[in-house]
Amino acid sequence: MKSKLFYISIIFLIALNLKSQSNTEQIKKDSIFYINYDPVKDLINDIDNFINIPELFNANIGVSLYSISKNQYLYNYNQNKNFTPASLVKLFTTYMGLSYLNNDFRPSTEIYTNGVVNRKGMLMGDLVIRSNGNLSITNQNYETIFGDWITSLDSAGISSISGNLVIDESFFDNIYYPIGWAIDDIKYNYSSQISAVNFNNNLVDISIYSDGEKGEKAQIILKPNCNYVSIDNKVMIKGDNSESNIIFDRDFTSNNISLKGTIKQDEYKDKSYFLSSTIHNPSLYFAAVFKDFLIKNKISFNGEIIVHSYLDNVLDYNQMNLMAMNEGNDIVQIIKEINSESDNLLAEILLKQIAKEKSGVGSTENGLEQIKKLAEDIGIPSSGMKLFDGSGLSRMDLLSPIAIIRLLNYIAAQKDYNLFLNSLARPNEKGTLKHRFKNTNAEKKVWAKTGSMNFVNNIAGYLKTKDGELVSFVICFNNFTTPSSTVRNIQDLIIMRLAAFERKVKKD
Repeated sequence: MKSKLFYISIIFLIALNLKSQSNTEQIKKDSIFYINYDPVKDLINDIDNFINIPELFNANIGVSLYSISKNQYLYNYNQNKNFTPASLVKLFTTYMGLSYLNNDFRPSTEIYTNGVVNRKGMLMGDLVIRSNGNLSITNQNYETIFGDWITSLDSAGISSISGNLVIDESFFDNIYYPIGWAIDDIKYNYSSQISAVNFNNNLVDISIYSDGEKGEKAQIILKPNCNYVSIDNKVMIKGDNSESNIIFDRDFTSNNISLKGTIKQDEYKDKSYFLSSTIHNPSLYFAAVFKDFLIKNKISFNGEIIVHSYLDNVLDYNQMNLMAMNEGNDIVQIIKEINSESDNLLAEILLKQIAKEKSGVGSTENGLEQIKKLAEDIGIPSSGMKLFDGSGLSRMDLLSPIAIIRLLNYIAAQKDYNLFLNSLARPNEKGTLKHRFKNTNAEKKVWAKTGSMNFVNNIAGYLKTKDGELVSFVICFNNFTTPSSTVRNIQDLIIMRLAAFERKVKKD
């Protein structure tokens, strides 16, 4: 299969050159340009040949290509049929974020006190943590950030806390997962729970080492190293001829993580076998890590950890003292991370932030209502689409290529188009297109969002043709059984052919 596609690709690239030469020669013979040459028909024939191959006999395929410059559809195939869009849903979510949130919007995590400090340095009240979906506190920086917070408490003369540690997660509702997320995915790092209060993207990092004797258990190091997560380690060190093979699992509603398998002796002595697991209840996770940090820095705390949800009475922050805060990225940086790296958690949080801004309740349901309104404003019948989340991880999401094309065309006419365009992935840059289109005619001409899961592989975005036309494109493959690499190759061929498209042949 790989060999066949390789030859198809080579033949296609040669054909582009030969076709250009033969068309030029034919036109010169007729002495009049464009006689017997229809570039759009040529494009259609080539794409038909790309997608009508035996390997895709059982796939659902949808394609829509539109010249924004010429206001003309170049190609349509099953454009009105609904497909599982996967991460193409993020195009709707991120454009809403860019349009509906202020340019100076930055999520933050703040620490407050709600009492006075006595002569002995005891805070006669609570320590309160509030956040609106900030994801910038991670394993890489939390010691610096929390250290700054401790400094602020020290400056206020606080050496102990008589009250509780209150975690205010009320900016969002308390529904961790949207409808349609697969329970088998819940343990993986692309399926983190959605919360207003977050630590390390709601993941625990697990490093596994084989520095030991054969038959012994592998060494496990957790980061952060706190007792919020428990590990059942059944990873055994095996001899040099064995292969490392480790699987992990987490109970759906707990933080009990099991590790099983084998690790090759000495292969992971200096470097670790690394994996990340999701955790349950991000607010309590944040509280556990911060509480340990308080105690480590000699601020005594004997109170309780209390989570304040959106169902509780609103806390009055006007009566509290802001001690310190950490700000996340601005909206432009947020949508770039979502679109170029396809960050699911960030997309789901953005959807709830939009919902909070527009409706007062930070829920997925209210965020999806905003997407419906956007679709209707654009001219996309919302009755023809079904969305259940903001990231596309739900298997129940349904979108048609024509709906996505209309969104892309609408965005291209808006004043913030360039900001949105630059949020998309590009070849040779960090993101989902980093290793695609290298050394091809599309390398510097394509901006795209990918969307994939098992048996789903899609791509959509913008490109510039050979003679400078701006084209929007959507290419969807669903329910295929051929390898995903085959599908990506076909997508790349279509996009390269589109990048080579030109409407006329110039005289020598």
